[in-house]
Amino acid sequence: MKNNKDGSFSLKAELKDMAENTTLHGVPKIISAKRVHMKILWAILFVGLSCYLTFSLYQLFGRTVRRSIGHSIEDMLISCSFEGRKCDKSMFNLFQSNEYGNCFSLEHNFNSVRSGPTYGLWLTLNLEVPEYIKNYASGYGIKLVIHEPETYAFPSDEGMIISSGQETIIGLRMINLKI
Repeated sequence: MKNNKDGSFSLKAELKDMAENTTLHGVPKIISAKRVHMKILWAILFVGLSCYLTFSLYQLFGRTVRRSIGHSIEDMLISCSFEGRKCDKSMFNLFQSNEYGNCFSLEHNFNSVRSGPTYGLWLTLNLEVPEYIKNYASGYGIKLVIHEPETYAFPSDEGMIISSGQETIIGLRMINLKI
């Protein structure tokens, strides 16, 4: 510890010594710069790169944490069928959305030649509403995006919101346009 000439402790001297000898490479540059504009430049660089590092670590570890605390298809999928044939959790792929967390895409090429509610996709989902974080979630439900097979879903930009605790029937007809 640094002491003044009279033997008393000097916080300023201690902080300066720590800053000049730290392994955080930007901090000694801030302290040792002679001109104010260079101190400001080094401080901006140090803070900016620290933010970038923090964001990168969040993206790396945050994804793993979000996956583990988010909804899982095993807990959510109660039943699934298409044209009366059962589908199961193995047909769903997990992907991450920054806005919605764990998202699931049904990866199977379903084609129906008949129309009507009995010939489409039927899902019964447990949305685990008690597990939603109060004051964070704006509502309870799912965001449903219907997209072409082997394409990426964009739930932040597309789809429809379906509230929990209700039955929802959606009728679709595929139209091929030749240009």
